[in-house]
Parts: sequence; C-alpha cells; structure tokens
Amino acid sequence: MTFKERFKQLRKEYGLTQTDCAIEFNLSKTAISQYESGERHPKLETLYDMASFFNVDFDYLTGTSNIKNKNQLKILNDRFRVLYEETKDKHYLLDLFDTMKNLDYKQSEIIREFVEFILYKK
Repeated sequence: MTFKERFKQLRKEYGLTQTDCAIEFNLSKTAISQYESGERHPKLETLYDMASFFNVDFDYLTGTSNIKNKNQLKILNDRFRVLYEETKDKHYLLDLFDTMKNLDYKQSEIIREFVEFILYKK
C-alpha cells in the first residue's frame, strides 16, 4: 500500500472529511485531495504529524511497513512468547510467529486468539 492509499484509509477510519484533515494539519483541502490522488506528497514534518495524529508508525503511514503500531506488535510478541513457552509443539508456533511478522495488528490478534483457544480449551 502507498502513502496516498494509507492516508485515505486512515482518514476514513477516523470518520474525517478532507476538510477536517485540512483543518487538523493546517493545510488546504486541495493539498489533502492531492495527497490522496498522489499528485503531491507532504513534507516530512507533516508526515510525522499525521502519523502521530492517527497513532500509527511513520513506516506504516508511508507504506513501507504493514505494522500499524510497533508498540502494539511488541505487546503481541510478548504474549506470543508466553504461549510459545507453554506449548509442546514449538516448531509449529515458530513457523506461525514468522508468518505473523508480515501481518497487520488485527490479523496477528486473530491468530493469537486462535492459539490461545487451542492451548487453553477445556
């Protein structure tokens, strides 16, 4: 995904119009529209402001990573390590862990819940 796609997606997730974003980032509505169409790219400072506003990592916003929030991923990884220590089928979980590195937070959370269900079902 590219910046223009991510930015538009985040704007919509937050229920914001282009005008709302223009006001929030002290830009013109035309600039926001051009960001979303790919005709123009924001300054570095604006990108950092946007990442902070949307509570996402800079790399996610710019489209260079699928990890929306590295802090959330660290929490998920910590939970996964606990699961790993508690299971006998460690090779399976290692493969799953490697796969999870390429997923976004929601996808990883679904896998974590599934693994917990398998481990703790009664």
